[in-house]
Amino acid sequence: VYQYAGVPLKTYHGLLQAGSKGSYFNHYIRSRFPHAALRVVAPITFS
Repeated sequence: VYQYAGVPLKTYHGLLQAGSKGSYFNHYIRSRFPHAALRVVAPITFS
């Protein structure tokens, strides 16, 4: 999971409306904005 910084709201809305999220992301976001990997922690489950 990655967090991207500085993505304009217009670009984010474009992603939400895109027919292909992956294609839109690769073209408009992936290499254009700074990003950082986030540490993902599995949720605790109780029996």
